[in-house]
Amino acid sequence: MKIKQTNASFIRKRGFLITIMRTFIFLFCTMVFAVNPEHGFSQKAKIVIEADITLSVDEVFDLIQNQTDYNFIYGNKLFKNTPKIKLKKGVIGANDLLLMSLASGNFVYQFSNDKTIVLKP
Repeated sequence: MKIKQTNASFIRKRGFLITIMRTFIFLFCTMVFAVNPEHGFSQKAKIVIEADITLSVDEVFDLIQNQTDYNFIYGNKLFKNTPKIKLKKGVIGANDLLLMSLASGNFVYQFSNDKTIVLKP
């Protein structure tokens, strides 16, 4: 009767490689999710709408300015022919409200360091 022996060093090497791969994946995911944008519109800012209303884009910006720390810079006639936005009673994210108001036209917005949003056509 023959006794089969397995190479124990091969099993240890394979386990070591799997441990190294798991560690690498864990560290890679940690680094990827740790990177944050330098400037961005706050995802946590919530705007409270007390009743169903229809607002112009200028009035939406005033609403965002009143309830957050953000300021807007844009030309007087930039939103002259844009349609009004219907808002329902409740709470909406400031980012969603900004995207809804700028969806009607081709507008570009840039964030500055002092919580100012510059709007351009």
